[in-house]
Amino acid sequence: MDESCRINPRLKNHIRIIDGLIVLIILWVAIYSVVNFDAAKEEIASEVFAYGLLGLSIITILLELVPQIINPLFASWAAILAGFNVHMVIFVTILSSLLGSILGFWIGKRFGQRYVCNMFEYKTINKINYFWVKYGKAFVAFSALTPLPYFPIIFGSLNMSWKSFIIYGLIFRVFNFLIFGYLFQFGMIGFLQ
Repeated sequence: MDESCRINPRLKNHIRIIDGLIVLIILWVAIYSVVNFDAAKEEIASEVFAYGLLGLSIITILLELVPQIINPLFASWAAILAGFNVHMVIFVTILSSLLGSILGFWIGKRFGQRYVCNMFEYKTINKINYFWVKYGKAFVAFSALTPLPYFPIIFGSLNMSWKSFIIYGLIFRVFNFLIFGYLFQFGMIGFLQ
């Protein structure tokens, strides 16, 4: 990464505040859900039914577009807990994830490192760049397949080719949602009940 990234401190502060609030809200919901599983299940169900699959789609797009600690899997799990058809939830999550990832990758490719420098700490970008240089496409596939944070916007800014992104990012991302969506449906729900 180029150390001469021009950073807009005001924009960076706004992004940090929004990021922090989103993470705190989602962590609070996750902790509350684990502690009060039955009550949380009913509350989540009413919220998910109120906003439906469109809400799931919007949340997934936003979480893929602006990488967070929180994975879009949590939103799909909430929809599954609410009683939505698991196949439909996974289908909507995959389509929304692909849209958010492609948009994020395009933004990273179009606006480059200057834009990305305003979104992330320099050491975070450097760490991702290090793993990209050391492991290449395997790093992209690993981050897309695991519930760890996935960074399509940074991959775009690192001049990754569209072909590599589709093969090692998007295809592995689809497998991520298939594996963890069905694993949650047929494994975790039975364990929690």
